[in-house]
Amino acid sequence: MWKSLAFVFIFTVVGVLFLAGSVEAVIEIPNPLEATTVEALVEGIIDFIRILAFAVTPLLIILAGFYFITAAGDPNKVQTAKNVIKYTVIGLVIILLAEVLIAVIKEILEVSE
Repeated sequence: MWKSLAFVFIFTVVGVLFLAGSVEAVIEIPNPLEATTVEALVEGIIDFIRILAFAVTPLLIILAGFYFITAAGDPNKVQTAKNVIKYTVIGLVIILLAEVLIAVIKEILEVSE
């Protein structure tokens, strides 16, 4: 039984390889990215992260408010809420300054456009 299954499998693989070698078909895979350069790719990634940040930031601020409301005087929960707000704002500022940082790096490396 196993020998006949192995024979059929091998015969099928060899037949497919033989037919694939005799037929010349061009398979073209379209580029799913709109970017054609590395710079355009990086700009697209930054735009995506910026949109994501604008969506997530209000949710994190609401979460921090929930921590403040439910803290009931617990200093650990109050500190957690403060940390969430602090790190959310820091992250948002970094994301907003991403293009400026890239321009500064290009200027330092003397990359021409």
